[in-house]
Amino acid sequence: MNYISIILVVFIFVIVGVFLIRSKLVSLMNAGLKFFFFALAAVALVAILIPVVFDKIADFSLKQAGVYEKITNIDEDFSGIETATETTQGIWNDISSLWGGSDDSKDSDSEGDAEGGIFERNVYPGLVSFVSVMIRIFTLIFSIGGLIAMIYLSYATVGASDLDSLKSKVAELEDKVAILEGGN
Repeated sequence: MNYISIILVVFIFVIVGVFLIRSKLVSLMNAGLKFFFFALAAVALVAILIPVVFDKIADFSLKQAGVYEKITNIDEDFSGIETATETTQGIWNDISSLWGGSDDSKDSDSEGDAEGGIFERNVYPGLVSFVSVMIRIFTLIFSIGGLIAMIYLSYATVGASDLDSLKSKVAELEDKVAILEGGN
């Protein structure tokens, strides 16, 4: 027997076991559904109201995947372009100030003092935002779909538990009817 056959046989035995103890699992499922419903509702609210969490997750994920390191390596490779850009900006600021324009040298100095290279400052934040939005969308879809599934499953488990209680009531009533008929 190969691995797939063994896995399928074990899966069939698990399904048979669940079928045999399904009435006892219904009460356990009701409690689990309540917990998971509120957990998914909390996750959906976090995805809507607290986007900073997803920004941090996206940043952490990109750093773990090595994207941040690659971007900093690209910045190191293209550091000459950034120096040329700063020189060009300095020349433009000098020419502007000659013609009475505003002196933007303070702004360009503050940009030059910023941490990281040109790609790290301009590309990486956009990439983090994009990944963050994708994670938020996936989280919202998953949590709202889960909430809908939990509602459906709660109806199914309530129906199953009601059926079990009705079966026990019918059995009690049949016993009482048998006793009353036996008494006549």
